[in-house]
This record gives sequence, structure tokens and C-alpha cells, in this order.
Amino acid sequence: MSICPDYVRAWESRQRFVVSMARELTARQLTAQVRHAGAKELAKLSFEHGNRMDRMHLVALLHRCGALRLPRPDAEVPPWIQAALRRLSPPTSAREAASMLWALARSQLPARVPSAARLAAHSREALPQLLPEANAQELSNVAWALATLTQPQPSEAPLPPKAATLWARLGQCCAARAEEMTSQHLANVSWAHGTLRLASQVWFAAVSQRILAGGAPVHRWEPRHVANLLWGLARVGLKSEELLAKLEEELCESGGVLSTFAGRDVAAILWAYASLEAARPRLVAAACAEAAKPGRLRGFSAQDLQNLAWALAIFRRAGRTRRQRCNSKPPAT
Repeated sequence: MSICPDYVRAWESRQRFVVSMARELTARQLTAQVRHAGAKELAKLSFEHGNRMDRMHLVALLHRCGALRLPRPDAEVPPWIQAALRRLSPPTSAREAASMLWALARSQLPARVPSAARLAAHSREALPQLLPEANAQELSNVAWALATLTQPQPSEAPLPPKAATLWARLGQCCAARAEEMTSQHLANVSWAHGTLRLASQVWFAAVSQRILAGGAPVHRWEPRHVANLLWGLARVGLKSEELLAKLEEELCESGGVLSTFAGRDVAAILWAYASLEAARPRLVAAACAEAAKPGRLRGFSAQDLQNLAWALAIFRRAGRTRRQRCNSKPPAT
């Protein structure tokens, strides 16, 4: 008994269709796979499902590229990333804006791909309307991304008026959400303002109030967060004796908290206090005692040691100046 060739072909076609349907992912499954994929898996998903990826999938794809820092600086931008960038339109929500800008900043794509540069520019333009709805995490990501994407200005010139207005708005929105922010959020936003030397009074006042009120115990922070907060304050030159005293108290009275700090963080904290000309003998003594522990300095890089030496020199000079003032005789009458 022979089998009709047309029947065989129909059966094979049906089997291919069944296999294809079995491999087909729902929209939710595709999103989940994109969010957890590695570099090779992302490329495969883009090849197999790129044509049916909607806006949600493309935003997730870009965000995952940022998390993986794709593409590498020394590698070409893959066609599937370029295709996703061309298809993405400006963000329509704070969540999308934060996700897109964060990913673009992590991968530094705007400097390499024109479509990424256009997407970053359009995202910035959409921010004024989107920032009021942003939560603490989204505001933190936006601040970090904008500071990272901003090209260094010659002689640290002021930001263009449009950018300055955007940062003023961002500082206000961040201040309004300061009570909801984690230590990482507070540090990221402070670092971003410090990077661009933007002395936002409203933002740094909100941070100070949060810490002074005891709502954010600094001794429980990640060391890097403490260092970045102080670095931001030092860069913009905002000196609050009350806040600096509070930070010193928490760093020195919490059971040797400095012992958990990496060398770069110990050096960064002293550098910040020295930059603000805020001599704090107790903190300096605690940091020096920590650095003097056997083998501790091996964890300091050359830059860390330079920062540490510079800070100690500033403190020593300030101490000598104070002693000279105390020992000087009053003018003759």
C-alpha cells in the first residue's frame, strides 16, 4: 500500500506547525526570558522573536543590555541591538524613561550609535512631564544616568539653560521623595549632583534633614554609599557642620564601622572632609588607626593613598593654623 505524496507533505507541514507553536512563547514568557537572558540568549531571542517584540519587550531588551553592559567597548554594536534602538520611540512613562536612560548610560551607546543618541535626547525632552510620577528608584536611576551621559564641559562651564532647568526640576522631585529613598538612592542622586557640581539647596537640604532626623542611620549604609554622599557634598562645596558632626558620630560610635570600609572609601571620606575644610579630629584619628592596621594599606590603590596623604596634609595645615591663632598675642592697645 503506497502513501500519497501530497498526504506526506501535508503531514510534514502540520508537524512543523505543531513544533513551531510549541516553541512559540507568550508575550509574558518572552518578557521573562529577555529579563534573565545572557548575551547569547538575547541575540537568539531577538533573531527568533524580534519581529513580534512590542514596546514592552524592546524596553526590557535594552534594559537587559545595560545590565550586561552590552555591547563591550571594544566590540561592534550587534545588528539586533541597532534594530531595537531604531524601533524604540521616546518614553511615555517615568518607568520607561528611567529604564532607557539607565541602560544607555551603562552601555555608553549614545556615543557610538546615532539612533541611541537620538533616543537619549528624546528621553531627556520627555522628562519634565514624566518626573512627577517617578518613584524613588526611578529618580535615582534618572539622576545617575543623566550625570553619566553628560559630556564634561570645558572648564566646568555651567550647564545649558535647558539642562539646568531639567536638573532643577529633578532636584525638586528627588527632594520630595527623599523620605522614601534607600541609602543607595540618596548616594546616587548626591553623586550625580556632585559630578556636575550642581549645588541643589533643595536636594541636599532634604538629604541632611533625613539623616539628622535619624531616618537613615549611616552606620547601616554600604560604605560606598557613605563615600558617594560625602563626595557629592564636597564637590558642590556645601558644608553643614551639623550634618558632618552627625556623620562623624555615626562612623566613630558604631563598633568600628570603618573596619568594614574598603581603602578607597576610607580615603574618600577623609578627602571629602578635607575638601570642605572640616577638621574632625575624632574621625581622622579613627581613620588613621584603621589604615595603620597591619596589611591594611595593601588594600589602598595609588590614588587612594594620594587622596589620604592630601587629606592628612590639609588637616595638619588647618591644625597648625588654629594653634598659631591661639598662640598669637592680642594687639597692643
